[in-house]
Order: sequence, then structure tokens, then C-alpha cells
Amino acid sequence: MERSPFSAKQDYSLRWQRVHSIDGAKATEQPTLPHREFLALRAINAIGLIGSSQLTHLFLNGQKRVRVRMEKHGLILRHHLLVTGKQIDVYTLGKSGIDYLGEKARVTENAWVMWPLASVLQRLEYWRLYTALKSHYKGLQMGASQSPFVGKISIRGQRMEILPIKNIQDTVTDHCDILAIKKPSLIVCEDIIEVYDLAPKLEGAPVRYVFEEDLDRRKTMPLTFYRYQQGQWLSDQKDILQHHKQQLIMLKQNT
Repeated sequence: MERSPFSAKQDYSLRWQRVHSIDGAKATEQPTLPHREFLALRAINAIGLIGSSQLTHLFLNGQKRVRVRMEKHGLILRHHLLVTGKQIDVYTLGKSGIDYLGEKARVTENAWVMWPLASVLQRLEYWRLYTALKSHYKGLQMGASQSPFVGKISIRGQRMEILPIKNIQDTVTDHCDILAIKKPSLIVCEDIIEVYDLAPKLEGAPVRYVFEEDLDRRKTMPLTFYRYQQGQWLSDQKDILQHHKQQLIMLKQNT
């Protein structure tokens, strides 16, 4: 099984950048923004953080020069996520971006330096899910949400709260009551084994599951949602479901 590039089972380190008062000096030089840059700022503001390639391809039409310009003007701020000798650039709002959004800004300057690694990986996995869904659904909408959820995604008018799992003890088990009474929710997890003990606790709640491995299948088929009902895993994609059930069989044989 191929892991997500943002799997919590890898070793990461973060290098945060901080903004300073001088960084916002150019904010008044650009009172209006091109529409795509405004949409990019709004998306980053909603979720908090986005990967470099995710930002470029989802919101800037693949034009790196636009991203570079936004960074130069302080609208966005680049940070570094290091994993196995590789550097992944990620972006938060910069000081000019925060100033531009004003009261609508959901973060304050340098708030990100307090974010734990799991929170960063959750946000990157959110955008990975969004990319997979965008490949098959038109009119996809995204938006902000409240903890423990990372954000919202609406598909054909149906809104779901999104919760990627990167530390099951901290991000899910303490919030079972919230998940059980919330609006429809979608949990993104590494594999079926990761939610083996959790799913029965949430049976009957409006919860669906997506496995990270399936996100890579988006070019050949729509993303598969799973549900746990009456002690059984169910899905419209029987072949893929059987693949995941085989993991459970192997787990039981080894315990």
C-alpha cells in the first residue's frame, strides 16, 4: 500500500517563518487583488495553510510566478516541512494578507508557530482530498469549520465537515460526542485498520470514511466513501472495499 505524502508515520520537522511589522509596509500598495489571488487568500484563510503545489494548481492556474508575486508582496508566507531529506514548501497568510482581509482574517500574525505537526498534516491532507474530489465533481465548494474539524466541503449541495486523522488519540477519540451529533462528517484516515476500534463507537452517526490510499485512484474512478453500519463496512465500490477488508483479515490473523 502506498502511503500518503503526508502520512503521520513518517518523520517530519517544521521550520516556521515569522512576520515582522515591516513586512506589511507594502499592504497599501495593492488595495485590490486579481480575482484568483483573492480566492487563494480566502482559501488559505479558511483552512489555515496550503502546500506550494496545491496552491499553484488549485487556485493560480499553475502559474508559479503569481505565487512568487504574492509572496513578494507579503500576501502569503512560506514555511518549510522537512521529511526524509525532502523539503515541502507550505504557505500561510503573510502580514499583508492578514491586513488585507482585516476582520475576516481567522489567524493572527505568527499564530502558526504554535500549531502541532499533526495539525499541519491535517490541513495538507484536506487539500489532497479537495483535489481528488475536484477531479470528478463540478461546483465543489470549500469553507472554514470549527475544531476538531479542519474545514468543510460541499458536493452537489451536501455539506460535510472534514476531519483527517493524523493522531487518532488526540484528534478523534476525544471528540466522539461531537462527531455523533454534528452535521454529516467525513473522516480521512490512512487505512481501514486505523479506524477499526473507532468506527463501532460512531455507528449511527452521520459519518463517512475515506482512506488515503484511495485518493490516488481519482484519475480512474470517483472517490469512494465508506460507512460502518450494523457491524459491517459498506461501499458502492465492492472491489475496492474487498481490498480494504483484506487488511482487516490480515490484522486478525496477526493478533
